[in-house]
Amino acid sequence: MQQLHTAIQVDLVDLWATAEQCKAKLDDATQKAWASMVARTKSYLGDSPSLNPLYAGTQLDAGRIIQTELASWHGKFQAAGCASVSPAPDTTHPPDFGDQVAKVAAPTLPILLLAVLAYFVFGKK
Repeated sequence: MQQLHTAIQVDLVDLWATAEQCKAKLDDATQKAWASMVARTKSYLGDSPSLNPLYAGTQLDAGRIIQTELASWHGKFQAAGCASVSPAPDTTHPPDFGDQVAKVAAPTLPILLLAVLAYFVFGKK
C-alpha cells in the first residue's frame, strides 16, 4: 500500500509542475477537472493505510483507480499543448494475494461442499 501511495504522490507532484507551467493553455473546463483530480488525489493520500484487511482492500482499489485516472492526465496535458509532459507511469498491478487465493479456492469449492454434504447425509449414524 505504501508503494502505491508513493507512486501516486510522485506522479501528482510531476503533473502539478506540468499544470503550473502550461496553465495558460488549459481551458476552464480542463482547469476545473484538474482541480477536482488534485482534490480527490490529496484526499486519498491523506487517508492513512488501514490495518483492517477489509478496509485495506477497499483503499487499495481506490488507490488503483486514482492512480489510473491521474496517469491519464499525462495525455490530457500533452493534447493541450503542454511542452514538458513526462510519460505516464505504468499502472498495471500484480494480482493481490486475495486474487491468487480465489483462483485456487474457486475450483475446490464444489468438492468441499460435496464432502460436507456427504458427511451430513452419510457420515452421521
